[in-house]
Amino acid sequence: MRTEKKEINSTTMELKIILEKEEVDKLYNKTVKYFRNKYAIPGFRKGKAPLSMVKKMFKEAIDASFELAAADEYLNQALLNEKENPINEPELLSYEWNDNGEYEMVFKFEIMPKIDVKKYKNLEVEYVEEKLTDEHINSHLEQLRNEYATTSQITENIQEHDIFDLLFYDNKEDEKPLFEIKNIHYHAENFPEEFNKFIQTAKENDTIAIKLDPSKFTNQIPENFDTKKEYIVKISNIKRIEKPNLDDDFAKDLNFDSLDDLKKNLAKDFEKQLDEKNREAKITAVKVKIIEENPFDVPKSVIDNYSKELAGSYVKTKEELDKIIPLFNSMAEFNIKNYLIKNDIVKKEKLELTDEDLENYNKKKAEKLSMDLEKFKELYKSTIEKDSYKDQVLEEKYNNFLLENNKVIPTVKAKDDTETQPKEEKIEEKEKNNNKQEVKEEK
Repeated sequence: MRTEKKEINSTTMELKIILEKEEVDKLYNKTVKYFRNKYAIPGFRKGKAPLSMVKKMFKEAIDASFELAAADEYLNQALLNEKENPINEPELLSYEWNDNGEYEMVFKFEIMPKIDVKKYKNLEVEYVEEKLTDEHINSHLEQLRNEYATTSQITENIQEHDIFDLLFYDNKEDEKPLFEIKNIHYHAENFPEEFNKFIQTAKENDTIAIKLDPSKFTNQIPENFDTKKEYIVKISNIKRIEKPNLDDDFAKDLNFDSLDDLKKNLAKDFEKQLDEKNREAKITAVKVKIIEENPFDVPKSVIDNYSKELAGSYVKTKEELDKIIPLFNSMAEFNIKNYLIKNDIVKKEKLELTDEDLENYNKKKAEKLSMDLEKFKELYKSTIEKDSYKDQVLEEKYNNFLLENNKVIPTVKAKDDTETQPKEEKIEEKEKNNNKQEVKEEK
């Protein structure tokens, strides 16, 4: 057996296996004998028919069986000889006998790229810095108002943000509705003009004959709902959200001395959050820069498999999965490249995990939970002993190394900077926005 390698690109190889005539004849005859012993031929006892007759009668089946046998018997040995380790199932591209009576097979497969990171220190890197603004505070104050909001029952004068139920009937005389959609938050932009005019004077249990599309105003889509059909629609159970005033009394209800005191505490919390967020932004920016400075390809099969894994947590059906997998390709490629680069840098710089690293990491975790260190170690003993936890500690050490050995320069974040947002965060954010805000019912 001889082998010839051909590099298609940095992640794809072709391997030609050439079986010499003696090897081919031996394997082919072995295949013919297998067919002779397995199948009876009229006029001969099983296993006694001439080989030439067996070849003629079962030629197509013998050739197919021989092709499989040749690949099965010689491929692994050829890969071992060439010191190649495919990351996917090798694909048989071609097979044929050459003019010398030798049998040639050509396989294609993917390999992991050879990583040799050279530029990872003394880089000048820009990152988007987020600073504390009034918008952060005001947004959280509004969340608190929503959280402590109550509702009151009303019967008329429906306004924006009021909540109601809609009941759908075939006829006005029907007692039982076909469909019922509860807790609809009224926003005029989600309804047709005809419905909005009806709302202006509607009272509880008033009806209107109208065509509606529930997807415009709710996630509760009734089964078999016909958007082209005109239903008799009754409005019921109308409620108004009542938010507390943003004043000192509200702050005192939350155990703060005043509204200013509440804002100051929120500012402190946000500063801590933004410090962590900006640190992560710095780390990500450095990793992106290193990838740019040390280009290499990642096998398509690896990206596809990882994208599928990432996307799997967002959908339930295969059809949905196939649609969103491409959204995760860039993220998958980044994560894989970052992982390979990290392994190479860790090896080059001999970044090993020490007892001191582990202790310092435990201290940070304990402080974050406002917990005594020894109590933290006792409570989370099983977690601390896991390899996955130790990997987190080494990752922290690696990240610190990147920040210490590169110059990171802040730039101010634009107000609408959604394009820099990772795709998985965009999806999570969209899901959150689709969820209806729940408020406390007044008892």
